[in-house]
Amino acid sequence: MENRPIRGGFPVLSSWYMENTQTAVPMMPRLSGPVDLAKRSWALFKQQWKTLVLIAVIPTAITLVFSLAFAGLLAAFPGQLEALLAGAGTVAGNIGLIALAVLLILVFVVISTLATLALVYAVKDQSDFKSSFRLAWQNILGFWWVSLVAIAILIPAFIALIIPGIILGTYYSFSSFIYVDENARGYAALKRSLWYVRDYWWPVFGRIVAMVVAAMAVSLIPQLIFGLVNLPEAANLINTLVDLVVGPLQLIYFWLIYQELKKVKGQPPVAVVEVQN
Repeated sequence: MENRPIRGGFPVLSSWYMENTQTAVPMMPRLSGPVDLAKRSWALFKQQWKTLVLIAVIPTAITLVFSLAFAGLLAAFPGQLEALLAGAGTVAGNIGLIALAVLLILVFVVISTLATLALVYAVKDQSDFKSSFRLAWQNILGFWWVSLVAIAILIPAFIALIIPGIILGTYYSFSSFIYVDENARGYAALKRSLWYVRDYWWPVFGRIVAMVVAAMAVSLIPQLIFGLVNLPEAANLINTLVDLVVGPLQLIYFWLIYQELKKVKGQPPVAVVEVQN
């Protein structure tokens, strides 16, 4: 192999050697930007907007019904809530009010979870309202298990310091999608989410922040407009209607990020796939 001297007397390896020994640094595929993701989310939303909005209406309607029912009970038994908070009142009345509040909360949690899970199935399978809720009902226990494992990990992280909680929250942000799409349960879903986000933490975090900021800005518009004319009730009504669109759009947006991560990362390694549920 011929070497050619350069200034200073040091040899330079031949072009053959340089071309065959240099290690190329692989370029990581880029995720779609927030604007492109938002456009695609809107396109998918328009294809199935009736089903998605109808599903999103359910928690809002239940909240309204429960609020009216609870207000009616308080009106029927005046002073009972104040007596409970003050540690007074009859034992039977206090127990009854607490039991009713717990029951309403449990029912709301179940219905809200079903609606969230139904939205995921509607986006994933393009299923209708009835089929989405049927799938949600069949898989709600597994969904709760994934959520409980995530909460058990994230709450201590947020209590210790905010930043570790944000870091782990971003890593585990696609656990619910993985449960639905890949049938990974419990910690296995969290482990796969961490693997997908690894090497893409900043791009994923940036896109999440972009969507959250955009959603907050959209929600603030009615408050600013109707606040100027002193119509807070109108602002709340418009915000409720806007949330019926923004909520499903956010879910689609995050679903698209998850799908892109699956595409660029490929199949998880055996060590990740075989994690116990």
